[in-house]
Amino acid sequence: MFTEADFEKMVCDTLSKNGWSYIPAEELPRSYSDVLVEPMVKKALIRLNPVIAEDPSRADEVIYKLRTLILSAQANNLIAANEEFKKLVFENNSFPFGENGRSVSIDFFGTLTPERLALNEYVVTNQWVYPKTDGGKRLDVVLLVNGFPIAIGELKTPSREAISWMDGAGDILAYEKSIPQIKNTENTRLSVDISNLKAQAKKNAGHNSA
Repeated sequence: MFTEADFEKMVCDTLSKNGWSYIPAEELPRSYSDVLVEPMVKKALIRLNPVIAEDPSRADEVIYKLRTLILSAQANNLIAANEEFKKLVFENNSFPFGENGRSVSIDFFGTLTPERLALNEYVVTNQWVYPKTDGGKRLDVVLLVNGFPIAIGELKTPSREAISWMDGAGDILAYEKSIPQIKNTENTRLSVDISNLKAQAKKNAGHNSA
């Protein structure tokens, strides 16, 4: 029988063949209560920003600000917290790291050119636990870029006819109330059931043979 564990492995294997590195969740350098994989974030900040490479302790200051903002997210202010997080990462991303305390912009991700994109670290993992093993949540698949969880996926196999991708979608929506801190950093949600994939594969095969 094709299980959800098999489904997770298939997704992770496919991504691993397309530029993502697979790392089991238990091997990631994070505590269950951490939203970010902070050692990955720090290494990325050093790679992407010469001013931080000059003094790696500056990365700790940036990460502290990120962590504070993430932990402030609650179910009743998630949209506002998500907007603040995006502004910090993409707009109001200046820190006093220049000469005489001059503000300089910090890059969290390499963008625009192939050379800068190559500096990003792309990781897929599964069975991500947050914020604790007892009574916490276990996310099926998580995609990380430079230590930021940017996408979460819930995968379903139809153990009974009533199970579909809609059950996964319901799980993801529930995370906005139960673990809003994770929802603060991710902007992509994926809910898939294997029966839909099989149906789409048959449809594509029909088109190709026509």
